[in-house]
Amino acid sequence: MPLSQPIDEEVFSGGPARKIEHDLHLLRARLELTISRRALIVVLVSWPPLAILVAITGFATGEPSLKSFFTDAGCYARYLIAAPLLIIAEGDTVPIFGRVVRHFLFGGFIPAEERILYSRAISSTRRLLDSKVAEIVVILLAYAVAIVAMISLRHAPTPSWYWNGPTSPLGLSPAGMWHAFVSLPLLLLLLLGCGWLWKIVLWWRFLWLMSRLNLSLVSTHPDQAGGLKFVSTSIRGYRIPTLAFSSIVAGAQMNQILHVGLAPLDVRNVAIGVTIFVLVMAAGPLVLFFTKLRQTKLKGIFKYGALGRDVALQFEKKWLDRPGTFDTATLETNDFSAMTDLNQVVSYAHNVRDFPFGWRELSYLAIGAVIPFIPAALMAVPLTELLHELAKLLV
Repeated sequence: MPLSQPIDEEVFSGGPARKIEHDLHLLRARLELTISRRALIVVLVSWPPLAILVAITGFATGEPSLKSFFTDAGCYARYLIAAPLLIIAEGDTVPIFGRVVRHFLFGGFIPAEERILYSRAISSTRRLLDSKVAEIVVILLAYAVAIVAMISLRHAPTPSWYWNGPTSPLGLSPAGMWHAFVSLPLLLLLLLGCGWLWKIVLWWRFLWLMSRLNLSLVSTHPDQAGGLKFVSTSIRGYRIPTLAFSSIVAGAQMNQILHVGLAPLDVRNVAIGVTIFVLVMAAGPLVLFFTKLRQTKLKGIFKYGALGRDVALQFEKKWLDRPGTFDTATLETNDFSAMTDLNQVVSYAHNVRDFPFGWRELSYLAIGAVIPFIPAALMAVPLTELLHELAKLLV
């Protein structure tokens, strides 16, 4: 059955943010030649104008806003770390997702009668990813969230460079206006449209469609997941988006520490919450294969269990139900090695996992989610207390 979507094309390459960048002539023909250039453009559009506007406003009004800007850890985290990471992530995540998509077919998991449904899943994913409606919704949503965020901000815990006075629109300074209508919507566009929401929604949908197919799974596959362990490689695709998302939240926590005085326990709870969120986001769609794997396991238990019993009975009749003793030559016969191999195969059938991933894959992602919070946690702990704890470790 021919596929309507070329399987050598990256299924998850594109999306609303990519279309907007293409319309602005920020993209070239090949993805690998544009990653660094696009990341640089995002940084130049989002952060330097803020610094310039803050400096101009400070010199014009005489207010010490430069200090509040350059000590704004959240601003650094959002526009110098997270925003370029969300661009760079495309070069890592899109190929990883693409390899998983292709391996469903090339790995022999899609029977001939199901290939039309596989083709439709790919075509519908591409169509939804590049939907004009999705592009418009993402833009409107990005600006709506940005405006609501700026309206709901309180002056007290927010760095002073945001504000100018009650006479200006929304009380924002020129830098605050640029942040509200350019920098923040651009970041939200990358979060929502560049895939780290819309792509993930479609990734969940694609794996859900795959879980409904009559996949060719083998209960005795050595990966103990019916052969589906390759799907767990998609978790690696969340590494860079996780660092970006965690950096945004950790930067906000650092601002709270600087301006409000956040307790270490609060930082820890937020870090735990972010870690749980990214683990669910990455491993959640893989849980959709639970029913398939459970059915594969039950089928293998009955089929290979019966085979193991029949072979074991013949083995006992031949070697155990007759008088005589064993010698070294007897133990070296093919029957014993064949019985050992069969027992190994039967054990694979009995040990099929319920999910095609393990804690090891999740642990790497959890570490990536926690790393950006380390500076915030250190800032939340008083220096004297930190030195005291270090001294206790050394003594």
